[in-house]
Amino acid sequence: LDALADHVETTYLGIKHWIFGADVVGMDETTWRLMETGATKKWQMWAIRGRGAMWFALRDSRSGETAAGLLESYSGWLITDGCPSYDKAARLVPGEVRLSGCWAHVRRKFVDVESNDPERAETALNLIGKLYDVEKKARDPDEGIALMGWRRYLRETESKSILKELQTWAVNQRVLPKSAIGKAITYMMERWERLELYIEHPELWIDNNPTERGIRGPVVGRKNHYGSRSRRGTEVAAQLYTIFETAKICGVDPREYLKRVVMNDIRSPNTVTLPAPIEAVLSSLDG
Repeated sequence: LDALADHVETTYLGIKHWIFGADVVGMDETTWRLMETGATKKWQMWAIRGRGAMWFALRDSRSGETAAGLLESYSGWLITDGCPSYDKAARLVPGEVRLSGCWAHVRRKFVDVESNDPERAETALNLIGKLYDVEKKARDPDEGIALMGWRRYLRETESKSILKELQTWAVNQRVLPKSAIGKAITYMMERWERLELYIEHPELWIDNNPTERGIRGPVVGRKNHYGSRSRRGTEVAAQLYTIFETAKICGVDPREYLKRVVMNDIRSPNTVTLPAPIEAVLSSLDG
């Protein structure tokens, strides 16, 4: 695996470069154990998704400085959960990073309180569900209507009024701030400005679920191998998971894609080999 990763590194960096050409990327993180001799440390697996690709990095911190270092000079929309690290990262990155919220995280807060306050939780979940119903329609535009235009139209004519109803409902609730339902409402309202941005910007995703789906593979793997046994192991894990998950997103056999990456690098060192669907997009752009 160590030797294999040497042939993957250039493509690994190339995938990151490709992602950072996007107007919108999602970012998330999950814990990862580094099991060095004599000590086990909790590291973070950071994940960035955009333009049909996934990129991973393992670091020893969840700080805003770490997130900013990974984002480098990226400029564009960044979709995240409510972790304060991303606010700090947006201030530190040289480029202009604009933060957008994630409705999936808000929904989970209300799912968690269904047993405590079923009536109010159901009201919030029904309204959030309507927002997602609109998004389903936005993925299937009528013939002859451009996707972005169709999405903007649906969000303006349907989602906007649903958001207003949900906001009015939340403001009118009389709850204890530290109660379960109170915390769920507070979580949503503190992030409201970012949560409604997607209405005016059709390129934005309603949530960060695409990024979270990309992390699922490493999380399942983590249950079996627990983490990495060396710092070099964290680098190898990040590089190979980047190759595998990007291939899966593109509908390419991960084994065949890995083989192509390695063979191209052996024949011509430092070659960036992107999955066929991404290469097709690049060819059309060149044209």
